Amino acid sequence: MKSGSPSQIRFDGHVYFHIGPHKTGTTSIQTFLQKNSGSLKEQGILYPTGGRSFLNGPELSDRSRLLIFHHPLVMDLFDKNTDKVTAHVQAIQSEIDEHQPNLVVISSEVLARPAVTGSFVYQDLRRIFVNADRSWVLYLRRQDDLLVSLFTEGLKRGGNPWPKSILDSESVDALDHKARLQKLESVIESDRLIVKSFEREKPSIVESFLDELGVDSTDDFRFAEKERQSASARAINLQRLANCLPFGSARFRSWALRLDRSMTKLGFESSSAHSLLNDHDRVKLRHKYQATNLYVENRYFVEKESGLLIDD
Repeated sequence: MKSGSPSQIRFDGHVYFHIGPHKTGTTSIQTFLQKNSGSLKEQGILYPTGGRSFLNGPELSDRSRLLIFHHPLVMDLFDKNTDKVTAHVQAIQSEIDEHQPNLVVISSEVLARPAVTGSFVYQDLRRIFVNADRSWVLYLRRQDDLLVSLFTEGLKRGGNPWPKSILDSESVDALDHKARLQKLESVIESDRLIVKSFEREKPSIVESFLDELGVDSTDDFRFAEKERQSASARAINLQRLANCLPFGSARFRSWALRLDRSMTKLGFESSSAHSLLNDHDRVKLRHKYQATNLYVENRYFVEKESGLLIDD
């Protein structure tokens, strides 16, 4: 912070920090929490609106549209912006005072970024909820599938132009689950760390998270009707070509996606993004992280399989 530590929230219930690693169903969970915030409050669970709006202006009074995640709170902690963090904390405190929940959920994919993982941001969040019973929830995904997802996500920011391959984009910080968990353990100390398998929970990822919260399902809950379809291999390769251009790549990426949709409507199907990493490279990559995944499975998945290991 610019001066001193963040303000403390008066709350002695349970707080769950959802660390949303990339492409582990985080958006689905956050969308559900937002759409069903009213029904959840009836069960004593608060998904605060505080910390989910970017604050603007000298008096921090103007708010943009409400987001589904707590990125602004986490980013303002990371940027050490005292005024904005104080405003977020005060907003959350007001909601807690009004609704008197037993459990509060804070969710942000920013918590999973390598620069933030295990940083002072975690310490600040622990200090903000100093009197709460704190738990941190993390979903892990198999490295080969995770690498493909990270590669396609990089395309949206103009990265990974042709001929850069998926393997060229490998980031140990993002793929080494053992290192990530050890960083988390060192900073959250005695807090509870809940590690879950995205591979195993994927078909019912929202239900998996609700079960961890101890939420009783009701007829009032609104679930997403269908998941967003992943980009095809053709769409991805067209975007890679667009990102080779020195300017206007965003516009050309948009055109590339429209071209892919038009070709599909005409009957020219494309393979899925899964095919961008061949079987040989998948096996090689999974073997590379086999030892670290074995550590994770033995430590966090005593009674269940993690889905991370490859059978020899």
